[in-house]
Amino acid sequence: MYADDIKIYAAYDHANPLNIQSKLSEALLKTANWAAAWDLKINRLPCWFDPALDVRLVSVLLTVPHSDMI
Repeated sequence: MYADDIKIYAAYDHANPLNIQSKLSEALLKTANWAAAWDLKINRLPCWFDPALDVRLVSVLLTVPHSDMI
């Protein structure tokens, strides 16, 4: 089973970049928990994000594309 093209958006406030970083990480964690509950894998390879942000997917910092699944 494949779930393609899941997108998580958030408005960016230059005055408070940590807020968007926190919100994106929270949304990714909720998505990962949902996927785990349904025994679905998330492929980190096609993940795109703003490299200026410290965004994590299940405690893994997304800095470069990964080929493995979590």
